[in-house]
Amino acid sequence: MPLPKVLYIARSDMGGGAEQRLSLTARHYENTLAFYVKFNQHSWEKVKSFPIVFFDKIFGAINKQYYKYATERVNIKSRLSITENFNQTWSHLKKLPEFWACDIVHISNLHTNYFDLSALKEITKYKPVVLNVSDLWMLTGGESHSPNDDGFKNGIATTNDKTLYPLNNPWIDRRQHMMNKKHQIFSQLKDSLFFMTNSKWTEQQFLASWIMRFGPDFRTIRPGVNTTIYKNNANRKWNKLRVLFFNSKNKFKNQELILNALSKINQPIDLYVIGQPVEQIYPFVTIHFIAPYIYEPERLSDIYNEVDVLVYPSIAETFGMMVAEAKASGVCVIGTNCTAVEEQIIHQKTGLLIDQNDENQLAQLLNWCANNLIEVRLIGNQATIDIQQHFTFEKYMDETIDYYKYIYEKTKK
Repeated sequence: MPLPKVLYIARSDMGGGAEQRLSLTARHYENTLAFYVKFNQHSWEKVKSFPIVFFDKIFGAINKQYYKYATERVNIKSRLSITENFNQTWSHLKKLPEFWACDIVHISNLHTNYFDLSALKEITKYKPVVLNVSDLWMLTGGESHSPNDDGFKNGIATTNDKTLYPLNNPWIDRRQHMMNKKHQIFSQLKDSLFFMTNSKWTEQQFLASWIMRFGPDFRTIRPGVNTTIYKNNANRKWNKLRVLFFNSKNKFKNQELILNALSKINQPIDLYVIGQPVEQIYPFVTIHFIAPYIYEPERLSDIYNEVDVLVYPSIAETFGMMVAEAKASGVCVIGTNCTAVEEQIIHQKTGLLIDQNDENQLAQLLNWCANNLIEVRLIGNQATIDIQQHFTFEKYMDETIDYYKYIYEKTKK
C-alpha cells in the first residue's frame, strides 16, 4: 500500500523533547505534507505557521498590563485554566489544503496554549488523529505529572502537591472539569483517535488512568536516537572525572538532589553545567558553565563526548531523550529508578541507577566514578552499543510507519 499522507501539528518545531521528536519524524517521513506550528523557528521548509488569532492579541494586551503588577510572569489564560480554549484551531485547519489532502493528522502535546481540545470533535469527522502521549497531561486534570499521587487513576483531579502546574497560585481550579472533559471527548471519538505512548512506564500509567478506561487504540513506540549525530568518538583520555549536569529549577528535574550530593564529594571532579549557573562553591568540585541552553544537536553531541557522566535524576520522565542521546555518545548516565529512565539502564552495565531521594547514594556513586574512570568509560561504551541495538531512530520510524499503515487501513472509508 502507498504510504499515508500525514499532516503534523505542534506548538513549535524546535521546542521540548516531544516537539523535537515530532519535528524529526515529519522531516524524515517521506509523505509529510506540512508541519503546522504556533511558534515557527523555520527549522526546515515544510514548517508553516498558524496565524496569530484575535484572542492572542486580546490576552496579550491584558498580559502586558498584568505583568506590570504581578510578581510572576504567568499569562492570564494559565491563571484561568483556559489554555486549551480560544485558539481557533478548527477555523484554521479547515482552511488548509494540507488538511483535506492528508490521510492522518499527527499531533504533539495538546496543551501549552496552542490547540483547542474541543477541535478534535471536528477534525475526527474527516481524518483520524494520532496523539503523542509524551507526558501525563492527557491523563490528569492539567498537570503534566503528579508524582506519588494516583488520583488520576480513580478520576480524582485534585493532587496533594499544590506547587504543581496549574495549581501554583491559580485563580480558578478547573482540573476536575478538564479531566471529565478529556474522558468524554476521548471516549466519544475512540474510533478515530489513536495514541502513541513512548515507554512501558508511560503505557502503564496510560492504561491505569480513569480517562482512558474506555479502551483506547494505542501503541507503545519508544523514541530513537539519530546515531549519525549522537555517536561515541571514543576519545576520552583525560585523567579527572568530568560530570555533566542540566541545572533547572523545574522541580521534576530534582535539582536539589544533585546540589546536596556535590557537598559530599570527596574526590576531585570537573562539573560541566548547562542551564542556570551553579552559585555554590564545593571543595572538590571545579565548575565549568557551558551555556543556558544548547539548541544544536551537533553541539550537544560534542559536549557529551567531552564528559564521562551525565547526572539525570528526574522524577517525571516518560522516556528521557537526553539520556538516550548521552548514551549514544558514550556517556555513563546516572538516572533514577522511578520513571521510564529505568527502562534504558541496566545498573552497572549500561548506566547507573539511584533512588530519587538518596543524595548520599549519589555522592557515593560519583566518588566511585572518580576513582574508577576505566570502569565508567566501559559502561559508557556498553551504553552506546545498547542504543545501536535497541533505540535507533530507524527502528522508531519503522514502527511509526507501521502504525500509520494500520490506522489508514482501519479508518479508510
